[in-house]
Amino acid sequence: MKANTLTAERLHALAALYQQGQVSDLMDRTLDKLLHYEAEQCQAQLRQLQADLADFFLAHRQLEWPTP
Repeated sequence: MKANTLTAERLHALAALYQQGQVSDLMDRTLDKLLHYEAEQCQAQLRQLQADLADFFLAHRQLEWPTP
């Protein structure tokens, strides 16, 4: 939990620098890439969870109402 708090504090400090316009082009590009990567990872995880849930419900339905 402490690592999460430290990360949140760092992000807050970075946000303050952004609001003041004190950020380099390198940092801007790096953060853009990082956020894009994180969003892609979250989308992939969401798709996998949706597929797993669909498989679970399909299997559960087949157990409840077996076909003759």
